[in-house]
Amino acid sequence: MRIAFLDTDTMGNVPNLRKIDALGEVVYYPTTQPHETIERLQGIDIAITCKVVIDRPVIDHASNLKLICAAATGINHIDAEYAQQKGIVVKNVANYSTYSVA
Repeated sequence: MRIAFLDTDTMGNVPNLRKIDALGEVVYYPTTQPHETIERLQGIDIAITCKVVIDRPVIDHASNLKLICAAATGINHIDAEYAQQKGIVVKNVANYSTYSVA
């Protein structure tokens, strides 16, 4: 399984970030510019993004992509409808901010 985390710098200091390594071959990018996204998703099965846009052209060029994980609650930067049409699952962070932060 090949995984690309496209924008780790947007996450801040995550002490357990490298737990993802247990799932396969992971490439971590601090940031990804729009013109880099297509190239970085070549041969990738799982894309993880917090803010990098994954739209129709990106999806069309990512022929191995099976899963897009939004490392946030919102998925407005992902064309989820089109991904679904192409058989790609889109997920966001489950149970994020479920406890009150008073």
